Amino acid sequence: MLAVVGLLIFGHTLRCFYADLQCRRGLQAAARGELDGAVSALRAAANADPSCDYYWISLGALQEATMSDATPSYQAAAQANPINAANHAMLASALQGRGAIDAAIRKWQDTVQLDPQWATADNALGVACHQAGRDNEAIAAYQRAIDLDPSYAAVLNNLGNAYLSQGQPALAVSTYRRALVIRPGWPVAEQNLQKALHEVRKNGGKDSSKKHTLRRLRRNGTAKLEKKRSTVLLDREGRLAAPQGEHLVPDERAINWQPVSALPLIGRFIDESLKAVQKAYQDLLPARDRPYVLDDYTVGRVKEVYTTQRDDHWLYEEQLARWRREPLSPAQREEVERLEKQAASLRETLDATLALADELAQGTIEKVLAKSDLEVGLEALLGKYPPRR
Repeated sequence: MLAVVGLLIFGHTLRCFYADLQCRRGLQAAARGELDGAVSALRAAANADPSCDYYWISLGALQEATMSDATPSYQAAAQANPINAANHAMLASALQGRGAIDAAIRKWQDTVQLDPQWATADNALGVACHQAGRDNEAIAAYQRAIDLDPSYAAVLNNLGNAYLSQGQPALAVSTYRRALVIRPGWPVAEQNLQKALHEVRKNGGKDSSKKHTLRRLRRNGTAKLEKKRSTVLLDREGRLAAPQGEHLVPDERAINWQPVSALPLIGRFIDESLKAVQKAYQDLLPARDRPYVLDDYTVGRVKEVYTTQRDDHWLYEEQLARWRREPLSPAQREEVERLEKQAASLRETLDATLALADELAQGTIEKVLAKSDLEVGLEALLGKYPPRR
């Protein structure tokens, strides 16, 4: 009997060792861009140890990268570790991407139930409900996300969209404006705000569903809360200020640090972000020798986007540092170390891109047009403007 037990333990240990080895090979292949080989290795790892959700999540992330159906892998991950909200979130996202909206909504609801403090999950649930035409549920999900993170501008934009779909343009206007206070100059919210203002003007300044909305809010006992949320406070410098008892920027306790099963997802974000920023930097470089090519808006958008990304970059660094302190498998530790190097490269590239944008801002089309003919002529003689080709 002991011999049989020993053989079973040995067999399980051997399978785990083989699975970890295949996972490591798969992640290494993915880092080299060999996605087909990476998928094969991770599928072997998941089949060898199907109880490990990390293997299934990694496999699903790579399948999505190769435009394959990742839902079976994410389903297996959710079954292997049903209490991990990230597994259900990945499955919900995959279902939503394939148009299975009702199934996606159910999985997002499971995600929110497992992690009720995850504002991103509530936002995603709201988006899915809005796609399904279930705007009341979408609004409720967005409101929960805002309660969790009042500085979440994207949720406010989505909430405004839901109000607009319900024929409540006045509420939509208020919500879009709140998003723009948090994220000034955001083109998406600005365009949506103009649409909502047009609807308000078309209705003669009246909101057809205002009375119904107020009755619903009073019935739910939330009219006072809604009024409070609609109030935006600014400090003396014109920056967003938190009302008494609220924090517009969530402190560390409000951040949803992810379990190690989310390592493939975070890794994909870091890798794709690095590639995108490197490409943006290379695209901007030629403008250094042609100072009249870019306009103020383009340079301003570059600075806005990548300043926000750089300001949020510490979240990646802190998440990786937290994982490093956990008991990791060899493959996981190797991937964390690789991503730390990628994250460092991403920060350096962001800094370089923003420095280049600051330089280019001094020679935009508007800056050149604002100069006198004499100034332009002198600068041309000094070689500051390259000859036309």
